Amino acid sequence: MEKTLQDICRDAKEDQHLTTQDLADLTDLSSSTISNYFSASSKDPSLYKMGLICAALGVSIDEYFGIVKRPTTEEQLAEAHRAMADADAKHSAALRIAHLEGGMEQLTESVAKHEKKERVLQIWVYILAFSLSIAVSIIFGYLAFDSSVPHTGLIRNGQITSIGWMLFALLAVGVGVIIASLINALRYYRHHQTDKNIG
Repeated sequence: MEKTLQDICRDAKEDQHLTTQDLADLTDLSSSTISNYFSASSKDPSLYKMGLICAALGVSIDEYFGIVKRPTTEEQLAEAHRAMADADAKHSAALRIAHLEGGMEQLTESVAKHEKKERVLQIWVYILAFSLSIAVSIIFGYLAFDSSVPHTGLIRNGQITSIGWMLFALLAVGVGVIIASLINALRYYRHHQTDKNIG
């Protein structure tokens, strides 16, 4: 059976070890009014007297009767503003996360492109080195053959012709450019490999 408000107040009075006189002093009601309220044959007291007794004992009449305070318009507006601020914060956080994820995707793509360029550069370095070794071999072979034929070619009777000097100068410049490019490419590749190993 559900407890009455009187039962709840009686339990609270006993839990707090209050006498009838203590409660009368707290409520400014007479001791007889307090006694009548807790008696089994009590008639319902006025709402005012019941409210004083409940307040002194810390018993909520609203809670007993299930009365819920309706929020005011200002309170409803404040709650709506809080909800909007929470939604904005969540939306802003979601945008930041999406931005960071997009940045990570771009970074991953950039690293992949850079690694692909490195592989292509490495292949070109090997091709240039191979081409250079073939070109040098052909030149030395030609010089050996040309020096054995005395009256024709770039070397005649042991002397290099003016066209021969121009070709040798161009060849030296070309070989120098190829070697310099090869050295720079190797330096770049080694430097980048060191950075990758450190990272």
